[in-house]
Amino acid sequence: MTPITQRSISDAGFSDRVQVVTADMVDGGMEGSYDAVIMKSFIQVLNPDQARRALANIHQVTEPGGSVYILGAILDDSRLSPLEALASSLNFLNIYDGGQSYTEGEYRDWLTEAGFEVVERVVVSDGSSIIAARKPNSAN
Repeated sequence: MTPITQRSISDAGFSDRVQVVTADMVDGGMEGSYDAVIMKSFIQVLNPDQARRALANIHQVTEPGGSVYILGAILDDSRLSPLEALASSLNFLNIYDGGQSYTEGEYRDWLTEAGFEVVERVVVSDGSSIIAARKPNSAN
């Protein structure tokens, strides 16, 4: 993914403003500190334990006051909607070991457990969602 992402950023003319870093966020974590972390369809390919570990590692490298954005198929707590997220979950379950569309409540619990706060979910027009959270300004 790194070479494809770097090429896309370069083609868009953002190489001077966007840095691409390769890391194992589940088991290895990463170096540095970041104001914002954006994950597109990342947590959904992990099992719940891996998701917790990844979010804990991401918390470690997020600056105080920094934000985390999770984009992708996120289910309502009923697990029945939005339909697009439900369909994606069926795909994830068939492709990945333990991957699935998780619920808003699961994300809220995991993000809170990792040390994030101010969790907000926005459902966009295509049925996918964005969950936003922030690391508190005080050091945790």
